[in-house]
Amino acid sequence: MNIKTVIAFALWIFTASVIAGHTSDHTTVSVTQEQTVNINSADVKELTKALDGIGTEKATAIVKYRKTHGKFTEATQLMKVEGIGKKLVEKNKAKITF
Repeated sequence: MNIKTVIAFALWIFTASVIAGHTSDHTTVSVTQEQTVNINSADVKELTKALDGIGTEKATAIVKYRKTHGKFTEATQLMKVEGIGKKLVEKNKAKITF
C-alpha cells in the first residue's frame, strides 16, 4: 500500500466514525432506569406501562382485586389475582411499590 492509500483509508475511517457519532476516544454508555409503580394507586394504563407481562386484562384484574380486598402490602399478594403467578411477580418485584 502506498502512503496516499493509507491516508485516504484513515480519512475514510475518521469520517465514517464522525458521521456515526463515534470517535476512538469516545465511549457511549447506556443507562436504563426501571420505572416503578405503586400498585395501590396505579390505574390500568400505569400498570400495563410499568410492569412486564401485564396487559390490560391482568391490570384490570389487579385494580378490581384491590377495590374488593383493599391495598396490597407485599408483592406476593399479587398471586391472589387471577392470571398472575409467581414468575410474573418475581419478574416485576423490583418495580412494585406500595
